[in-house]
Amino acid sequence: MIDADKVTEADVTEAAKNPDIDAAIFKLQEIAGITDGGVAGDCFSGFDWTEASPQERAAQIAYWLNVETLYTEA
Repeated sequence: MIDADKVTEADVTEAAKNPDIDAAIFKLQEIAGITDGGVAGDCFSGFDWTEASPQERAAQIAYWLNVETLYTEA
């Protein structure tokens, strides 16, 4: 079961500092129990991780986790 609430603000901050989007998102998926990368792929498609600031990355991560939660509740 997916539980995005297990991802702490510190987890998001750490992930947002990671220059490797795949590693950053994978770590958060592990924490939340997310086994499918489809929603993350959709949420980060077109998002330029390498050019984004850590704050922009954190905001995109929050958006993605919200979408994951919506899919779980549906």
